[in-house]
Amino acid sequence: MENVFWDKKMSLEEIKNILKDESHEEFISFSALLLGRTTDIKGVFLNYLDKITFCKNWRKIKRKMRKDKWNSPNINFWDEVYNVVVEKNKIQIVQKRDVSRKPELGNLSDIIKKTRKEHGWTQQELAGNVGLSQQTISLMESGKFNFSVKSLMKILSALKLKIELRPKDEYLSSVDSIQIESMPFEYVASESQPKNVHKVKNAHKMEAENHA
Repeated sequence: MENVFWDKKMSLEEIKNILKDESHEEFISFSALLLGRTTDIKGVFLNYLDKITFCKNWRKIKRKMRKDKWNSPNINFWDEVYNVVVEKNKIQIVQKRDVSRKPELGNLSDIIKKTRKEHGWTQQELAGNVGLSQQTISLMESGKFNFSVKSLMKILSALKLKIELRPKDEYLSSVDSIQIESMPFEYVASESQPKNVHKVKNAHKMEAENHA
């Protein structure tokens, strides 16, 4: 792995010592710089950051990365790495992200899972088609992952799905007011499958099926 700290007037050993100490005042800054300059997962976890330390501090590191370069593609990349590492290693983070299923996210996750199965694909096969990991697909289908728009569009394209947004007022005439908050969007299949329309009601009450 290349030296990503080439412009710092510090030895590599000094920087590594900082990255081993999450209480160090420069820990977040150097971590953000590191992750902003490389996507070498193996190199980062082998030479610089411990996986658990990374997961514990990822939200702070991400805020720093956004402040330094808000549109860096590395932010989404390491965000997905974080979710996969937490899920795969069953790491318990004290300050967890909100994993409650909001109605719109629950609807979308359920439809992604249902449509994948209609295609006859496993999670691994869908992951291979869109360039994501199987663990990421699993988290997305569970409704516990705030996936990026880029990742979402890859999956919708592969499954031939699209999102149709309509003014909320249209629901008032066709949907019971109690159901409106739990069914804010309608997810519609693409033109190649015009009849494949899914409407999911009361998403709060739905439970994720067992992983395929």
